[in-house]
Amino acid sequence: MKKCAHCGAENAEDAVKCQACGTAAFFDPIAPPITTSATERRDRDHLNLLSIFHFLGAAMCICGIGAVILHHRLMKMVFTKAMTGKHPFPVPPEDLMRLMNWGYRVAGVFLIIGFILNLLSGFCLWQRKHRIFSLVVAGINCVQVPIGTLLGVFTIIVLSRTSVREVYNKSYSPRPDNHV
Repeated sequence: MKKCAHCGAENAEDAVKCQACGTAAFFDPIAPPITTSATERRDRDHLNLLSIFHFLGAAMCICGIGAVILHHRLMKMVFTKAMTGKHPFPVPPEDLMRLMNWGYRVAGVFLIIGFILNLLSGFCLWQRKHRIFSLVVAGINCVQVPIGTLLGVFTIIVLSRTSVREVYNKSYSPRPDNHV
């Protein structure tokens, strides 16, 4: 049985026109039309991948925090050794280490915020809720070159599709007030 691309009615295999609506071009042997189920499958797969990638982005932020801590320990060890003797630095090591500590704190805060936002966005994508929140997180991820940029752009492209908006609208069903 052939399905009409225009109205969805089923027709005989040898039919040239749709029996229900009369459309002559209801099948295309070269490029069959994308059915709603194929579009829904594609959107579901893309949203699931985005969810996984956001969880991976959160894990990478944790690794980044570890790298910042490791770098801090290494630099503290280097500058502590330099403080005991004559140092070749134009700035005293104590002052340089204080300045670097501020940099470590700022990097740590950004990585913690990135971890939290990517984790929450991963859950939102997985549950098909809070599309706008995930778009905002995608915009923030674009700043994290290069992997965050790829994740952010891919997220914006997928969440901007009309079919994905419909998926989010279907999953959002406001509860009626049950006040008595």
